[in-house]
Amino acid sequence: MAPSLRHERTSVEHLVFAGNGMSGVACVEELLKSGGIFDITIFGDEPHANYDRTLLSSVLAGERDIDSIILNDIEWYQEHGIRTRLGIQVEEIDRLNRAVRSSDGDWDQYDKLILATVRVLKSLPSAAWIGPAFSFLELWTIRASWLKRPDPEFGRW
Repeated sequence: MAPSLRHERTSVEHLVFAGNGMSGVACVEELLKSGGIFDITIFGDEPHANYDRTLLSSVLAGERDIDSIILNDIEWYQEHGIRTRLGIQVEEIDRLNRAVRSSDGDWDQYDKLILATVRVLKSLPSAAWIGPAFSFLELWTIRASWLKRPDPEFGRW
């Protein structure tokens, strides 16, 4: 049985971003600057707007407050008509139906899927698996995948 989808196809290209971090939102910002018209949905594991992850240690050290590292507040998403699914992650990709299933059980249809997550992958999918998706990954994730073990240079898996 086909999944019940949240977004039916329209003439406007629907982009789904799996990841609400710096790279994904930078991509959204560039799309908005291009003047194109898109229907955008962003999924983010964390329940808040995107922030500068590189400054997180400054917050933990008490040198900055959380608001000072927010890159785009919730109002920014609303002003640009971006649908946010914060605190919700993409758990399944149905390439045949061009849809993603989220952690709350909903299915969202897409024209293009952008994987913009720093979630650790044990192995990278082949180009055939990615299909109409684009992916932004941190260097350490790619290196660890190639090595099939934690990367000693970056100290991560």
